[in-house]
Amino acid sequence: MFLGERPIFDVYNSVKYDVLNELKKALTMNRVLSTTTASVTELKRNYAHVLEASEEEPVAILNHNRPEAYLLPATYYEKMLAYIEDLEDARLVNERTDGPFVKVNLDEL
Repeated sequence: MFLGERPIFDVYNSVKYDVLNELKKALTMNRVLSTTTASVTELKRNYAHVLEASEEEPVAILNHNRPEAYLLPATYYEKMLAYIEDLEDARLVNERTDGPFVKVNLDEL
């Protein structure tokens, strides 16, 4: 099987290589996915202040200026779990919209 002049497995390997390189770049960039940051030292010294400054949003905890962890207020975490559960429910509804269906008579229940 050929795609143009190159065998399909060469095209596949080329695409796979490109995807892996992009993934490697993303992982080494150390993106901070939060608007608020604090160092590990700052967190150890003044946990209450860091949590208060978060204003109910995640805080990126940095170790040597790289994201080490994210501190989430309890309310934020609970909302996130509820959102994930809603997404899972929506996925199940979409999967089951085409059947198979079981006919049920309400009087027999």
